[in-house]
Amino acid sequence: MKRVALIKSDGLDIEPFILDEFIKDKAMGKVSKKEIKKLADELGLDYDSKSVSFTKKILNAYLEKIS
Repeated sequence: MKRVALIKSDGLDIEPFILDEFIKDKAMGKVSKKEIKKLADELGLDYDSKSVSFTKKILNAYLEKIS
């Protein structure tokens, strides 16, 4: 666990850095094909239905794992 130095007006405190305190919404929903296609279009990436389906499966499995 990393430690960070917090500088306050009354002195210096060293406390553990807890990443979860900085994540707003840990419970993320599933990713849809529509969202993946929209992002690919915004980034100028080429895609087909097979790659969109694969990406959706990978992202949803990853999001489920970190939840």
